[in-house]
Amino acid sequence: MKTSRRQFLMSLVIGLIWLTLTVPAFGAWSTIYEHNGTVEVAQIITGSDGIYVAGTVNRTGNANIVVNKYNFDGSLAWPTAYEYDSGGGKKDEAYGLAQASGGRIVVVGATQNPTTGWNWKVICLSNSDGHMIWNKAILSDYEDKALCVAADDSDNVYVAGYVTANDGYDFYQATEIRKWNVASKESIWMQYPGYQRRVADTPMFIRTDNLGSL
Repeated sequence: MKTSRRQFLMSLVIGLIWLTLTVPAFGAWSTIYEHNGTVEVAQIITGSDGIYVAGTVNRTGNANIVVNKYNFDGSLAWPTAYEYDSGGGKKDEAYGLAQASGGRIVVVGATQNPTTGWNWKVICLSNSDGHMIWNKAILSDYEDKALCVAADDSDNVYVAGYVTANDGYDFYQATEIRKWNVASKESIWMQYPGYQRRVADTPMFIRTDNLGSL
């Protein structure tokens, strides 16, 4: 009996030592950054040079897209806020985030038209320091939102979201995918999977592989 107990205790000690040596520590660091308003985090990505967090800061009467960059040790590199000027009482919201070539950051979302509601899709591009290079909004008649984004190594970004269509009888949401070139700031092509089938769908994420496929 004593031998079995001794073997059990020895096995337990060896197991604890093995866990200590082989399993990485949880919660290596944590950090808090306070914006002036209520923040809703949309996406977190690990880039080549740090960790990026995109979201929306809500204030009384408006909202803005925000991006924070953190170093790999958890220290804050920079915070920034993006705003697309669509008029008074506007709300800009972030939904998707990706790192493009050259360390540039792409954020997609939607902006609220003060008159007709959520009907502009927004694409913001910043350099690696967080300074906005350009932004783009696409106006539509109904509610449209850009929800996710991916980038390749050839200065292209792929944005997926939904558009609200009207078939003459009813409104429904259909997936829209656009390819944008970062250098020219122009849309190269767009696709609407399921549009003709009148299928209501909303994309959640988009990725590229090493062959350039989506």
